[in-house]
Amino acid sequence: MCDVGQGDGLVLATGDDRVIVIDVGPDPTSMDRCLKMLDVNDIALLVISHFHADHIGGLEAVLGGRSVAAVGVGSMLLPESGFRAVKDAADSHGVPVVSLRAGAQLTLGSVKLEVLGPSVPAPRDSVDAADAADAANDQSLVVMAHTDAGRILLTGDAEVAGEEAILRSGTDVKADVLKLPHHGSRTTSSAFLEAVRPRLTMISVGAGNSFGHPNAEVLDELASLGGAVVRTDLDGTVAVYGGGGGSVSIVSVPRGTIFG
Repeated sequence: MCDVGQGDGLVLATGDDRVIVIDVGPDPTSMDRCLKMLDVNDIALLVISHFHADHIGGLEAVLGGRSVAAVGVGSMLLPESGFRAVKDAADSHGVPVVSLRAGAQLTLGSVKLEVLGPSVPAPRDSVDAADAADAANDQSLVVMAHTDAGRILLTGDAEVAGEEAILRSGTDVKADVLKLPHHGSRTTSSAFLEAVRPRLTMISVGAGNSFGHPNAEVLDELASLGGAVVRTDLDGTVAVYGGGGGSVSIVSVPRGTIFG
């Protein structure tokens, strides 16, 4: 999980000198700097969870000078300005944009991806701009990654309605690692956290942000589940390494080993 401030930017190693990138942060520099630190030049898939600025702002810089096989997006192409920015950037670098729908499965190197959601109906294209912005969080792509570090649940900015829809579908969301939805907003339900019951929760959040993220009640609920919590505002860029027998090591770039 790259420290991109108040936004999201994650990297999964595929074990074959490529990576999967999920979201690219809010600005032109943070995610690019993180990928350079990781010596990333070959991206097997770049997933955009949804089209809010804090998840797409670094796209142009990430695409520049790297091999990117495809940009994956969900079914709701709203807000239109966000989708257009992503499509234009991808087109300018000759990178195809592909649609990822619930039920899709992809294997990229050692990583298997399952698209779990969104499971809520997408708004009509005629929805006004404000409604589209509100709906976009619950239209976030929700992806389970099967990796050497265990099952990693990647949730974008999904809120209560999106979480409940996935739970109602009967999908198994139990995960070893949870990327906490929406930067730790209060919009994550206790039922969802209980169903996931992660051993490690990762929170991508900006220091001193004006939204009060992460929410204190959500942190209390996570503490009651007994897992570890890392957050970019306190720990900076954080790496999780899988070991034998289900063991993991957690390393903060500025602080060193946290666990393992």
